[in-house]
Amino acid sequence: MVIMIVKNRAVNQTNFKNKKIGFLATGTELITGELLNTNSQIMADSLLQHGIKIGEHVLVDDDQDNIQDAFRFLLEKNDCVISTGGLGPTSDDLTREALAQLLNLNLIFNPTSWERILTRLNNSGRYPTGAIPMSNKKQAYFPEHSKIIPNLNGTADACEISCEINSQNKIIYLLPGPPKECLPIFSEIILPSLLNNNFGSDQKLYRWRLQGVSEAQMAELLELELKKYNLIFGYRAHSPYLDIKLNLSPSAELEEILNLVEKLVGPYWIK
Repeated sequence: MVIMIVKNRAVNQTNFKNKKIGFLATGTELITGELLNTNSQIMADSLLQHGIKIGEHVLVDDDQDNIQDAFRFLLEKNDCVISTGGLGPTSDDLTREALAQLLNLNLIFNPTSWERILTRLNNSGRYPTGAIPMSNKKQAYFPEHSKIIPNLNGTADACEISCEINSQNKIIYLLPGPPKECLPIFSEIILPSLLNNNFGSDQKLYRWRLQGVSEAQMAELLELELKKYNLIFGYRAHSPYLDIKLNLSPSAELEEILNLVEKLVGPYWIK
């Protein structure tokens, strides 16, 4: 895997049209089932609403080699990787170290991030003056050339790294793990940035919620009646409902397709 770091973030935006985004969630507590990985689920659903293609989702424990392997796998298959977790102050928070080693980058101390961490901890009332653990300083180190993204709801700032891997432009986002910290950064900063970088498409996601029909029955009906359009339907059965999903781009056939689908699902459609 040949890697080149893009130092000035001058990535050719048009290269990202219709590209994929992969997700990495780190934390032994996710592997063991102690916690659920809701971050990736929520972010992926939001991206899908904007016509952005979703690639692989990977869960990995708090092992630096395993995290590095996961990054390598995702970067080879996707044009952007969004990582959550492993940015805390303790010895098992290893995401930044794993990525820096993979990309052959130094970890660089960011004084602005450190000052923000100190201010937040001092204002929290949890520590007497001067008693803030120096382990928190670890959170102010980032792979060189990172763009720092302030975390307004916690001490672990996020960051963005642009690079080229095998002559392909890539973007990597490192986000904190707690949903109250991760999801606002995603919705307010990362999603707009991805759309600005042309990750979105002109596709729109259409959904129909049905009741009183099985997944097999509806799939057989839809795929027979709409065979000529070469559509790929998504199905999600969650008793007592069945959700039908369809990504469609604007076309001369769009209205015809939607009318036909709605006619077929009509007897079961919960509007």
